[in-house]
Amino acid sequence: RELARAGGGRAMARSPPDAEAWGQARLLPAALADSAGGPRCRHRRALQELLPWLRPSKGVFAQAEAVKVVLAEFKRHEAAEGEALAARLDDALEALRVLLQQTRQARCTSWEVTRDIYVEASASHIPQRSSSVENVFVYRIRAENRGSETVQLMGRHWVVTDNKGNVAAEVPKGSPGVVGNTPILSPGDVFEYSSGTTLPNSGVMRGSFQMQAISPSGRDDFDVAVPGFALVSEAE
Repeated sequence: RELARAGGGRAMARSPPDAEAWGQARLLPAALADSAGGPRCRHRRALQELLPWLRPSKGVFAQAEAVKVVLAEFKRHEAAEGEALAARLDDALEALRVLLQQTRQARCTSWEVTRDIYVEASASHIPQRSSSVENVFVYRIRAENRGSETVQLMGRHWVVTDNKGNVAAEVPKGSPGVVGNTPILSPGDVFEYSSGTTLPNSGVMRGSFQMQAISPSGRDDFDVAVPGFALVSEAE
């Protein structure tokens, strides 16, 4: 229930952004986008293995479906004994670990569709070994062209606010590209990249991408919104 509530009534199986991917980008053509599955693929498989009756559509779990299947799966083995019971308890603990991780990740994720461009933003905290006063966060952006027109990502705009609502950092609207790229997305293409930011505490990051629709008649500029996604430290 917490997972579904954090995800606005649905939960999307996804792995956390990886610090090692900071500054990296990849463009998946339509022919590869579905088979690659993106960063959510590994966790989607893990949840399906733990809860085999759950069959999400493109990684989205409806609240009622998730609650029903989880309850049924654990009640189905309540009469188990001995080694069978121990194995089921191990499975239950692993399922809870994954679901708790997904609940936390849902808090730090947002998604929006603007003019058939789906954008998902997700962040995670990077623990620091030093006694730095700054929290370091890595975020991952996934843009999917679900429309019929070819578009190009031309620029970005970011605003980072701290837990008191003060603006801690801002990337001006129209700043060129993302991590050195201005990708062209044909229908069905997916573009992903990772970057990062720092904050003395927790906060929220939101913004937009400046896009151009490319057609024989010319170019049409429009903005794609990125709703706020939480930047939350491990201690919170």
